[in-house]
Amino acid sequence: MGLQNEGYSLHSYRRTFITKLYNKGISTRTIMEITGHKSMSSLQRYIDADPDKVRDAIN
Repeated sequence: MGLQNEGYSLHSYRRTFITKLYNKGISTRTIMEITGHKSMSSLQRYIDADPDKVRDAIN
């Protein structure tokens, strides 16, 4: 029920927040401290690749 049925969840906001911090150049170690992640592998699941940066890396 609620917003989850509409395609919203707290994890989508968490993913956006973490990705924005990462894209601003905040270190992953600092992001781990802010978000409470205990391992890099669990944090990395929340960081989305920026399509523009992927394209630039290929070019």
